This record gives sequence, C-alpha cells and structure tokens, in this order.
Amino acid sequence: MPSQYFLKFRYFCLSFFLGLGVVSCGDRPPETELSMPPVAEEADPGKIEQPIPVPAAPPPLVNSQTALSTQEAIAAYTSPDLSTEIIPELIENQTSLGLCPEFRFDAELTEAASNVYRVGENDYLVHLVCGSSAYQLLQDYFLYQKTTAQPDLTPLPVTYFYQNANGELTQETDTIMAGYSEYDPATKTISIFTKARGLGDCGSLGFYKFTGTELRLERFLMKNECDGNYIEPIDYPQVYP
Repeated sequence: MPSQYFLKFRYFCLSFFLGLGVVSCGDRPPETELSMPPVAEEADPGKIEQPIPVPAAPPPLVNSQTALSTQEAIAAYTSPDLSTEIIPELIENQTSLGLCPEFRFDAELTEAASNVYRVGENDYLVHLVCGSSAYQLLQDYFLYQKTTAQPDLTPLPVTYFYQNANGELTQETDTIMAGYSEYDPATKTISIFTKARGLGDCGSLGFYKFTGTELRLERFLMKNECDGNYIEPIDYPQVYP
C-alpha cells in the first residue's frame, strides 16, 4: 500500500482475512453486541464446535485493474496531504462530531485499524473503525473534505442484504457495517466481508463502487446456511444484482 495511506499498528494486531478475525496483542477491546438477524442453528450438546480452517493463501477480495496509478494521481495534487492527520483529528473530536454514537468508543482500536485514502485535491475517503463485536470490526465510511478551517464530513451509507426469520431476502442501508473491508484505489472498489457467526462458515461479501459522493452497491454474495462447511466468500451465491 502506498505510503500516503494511513495505517498504524500500535497496541492492536489486526489479522485481516476471511474468517481469521481480530486478535489483540494487549488488552482486548470491549466487545459490542451487533444487532444482526438471527441465524437458525441446531445445537448439539455433545458436539464441540471447532474453528473452520481458512486457506493460507486465498485470492484477494478486490481484483485490481489497469487505471491511473495512485502515484500519478497524488503527484497531480498541489495541496498538502492530510492523510496522517485525519484519524487523530476525528478521535479528538469524536463526541462533538457525533461519530460512532451507538458503540463504546475505543480510541486505540480506532487509531490502529482505521484508514484514510486520498481521492481528490481536498477529498479523502475515511474508513473509520468504531469498535468490535465478538469476531469482527464495526466500521463506517465518510467523505472528508477540507476547503476551509472546518472540514465537511459526509457519511457514506452501505446497502446490504440478509435473510430474515421468514426466509425472505431483506435489503437494508446503514452507516455502520460489521465485518472486514478493503479498498482498491485502482478500481475505487470497497469489498466488505461479514461473518454471520464466529466459525466463518456463513455470511456475506459485498462490493461497492466509490463514485465520489456515495458507495454504490455493485454486487452482493451471501451464504445463509451456517452448516459447518466453509467455502471462500467469493464463491457465495450471488443475490444482487
């Protein structure tokens, strides 16, 4: 990843990949319960669940394509790069800006796991980690624009699908999304993998195009059956479009 993208690991080790989860090297951040549709499971009292193994070298979620290189794009900017300053600024002003209001805010986790991507002369795509559930991150995306002393923060909601208790495919849009995300500057595509339970044998994978003003859902894959059989999320059945 180019050096202008901000990612700093201090007290937090982020083991990022499909189903690996989050491992803390120091004090584990407080867990926050995520409101997700219930997943029907048949409990077997005599059976001990074992983690599903994840392949060591899986394919990337986002496939880079030929595009204007990040280095060339950044060379065209004339204003100073604020990438390394944005997350500390948001942490310091978290309460007054109303960021992550529904979760127990952990500044160390936010600083370690959040990312900033420069996408314009004065525009930055901010991936802000608000907290964590038992096995994945809780995060949102913002468009950060600074043309005056006071920056503008525009939330970028994410559209996703889930299967409700009646087995119906349901669409929702929210600013907070659970899971693990990755941004590809070459294609301006964000991929978000969300586990439906800790074993990682079910969940969803969404692909979103950053248009400059929104995150437009391009494709959504989902495996609703938590059956103990692990498959690569990229091989989940497609439910959208």
